[in-house]
Amino acid sequence: MRKGIFCVVISLMSILTSKMVLAQEGFVFRKWATVTPAAGWAFQAGDFTGDGKIDVVGYHPSDGTVWVGTNAGSQFSFRKWATVTPAAGWAFQAGDFTGDGKIDVVGYHPSDGTLWVGTNSGRY
Repeated sequence: MRKGIFCVVISLMSILTSKMVLAQEGFVFRKWATVTPAAGWAFQAGDFTGDGKIDVVGYHPSDGTVWVGTNAGSQFSFRKWATVTPAAGWAFQAGDFTGDGKIDVVGYHPSDGTLWVGTNSGRY
């Protein structure tokens, strides 16, 4: 009899656990910006403006432009922060590479294996 009660408790715990996990899942998506051209962008997240909100940096390989989308709480406001050459082929990551408390970007270009740090000057 105890074996049967144990199985029921385990089964009930499994059901409750799966329902709790389902209750924790989910996103509600809202449009915060539109970029042009629509395809080809690569994005990274970080607090680039130093205001405590997570912004995005976007790179487009057609012209090598690097844009920061400032987080306004319900939308991103994009401004061009840099242009890299050659335009195509870069991969970027965000982080405080200089140790000054500002989020920078590091770019890798496979043509010669170089890494470049885009230092956040703080001029937003």
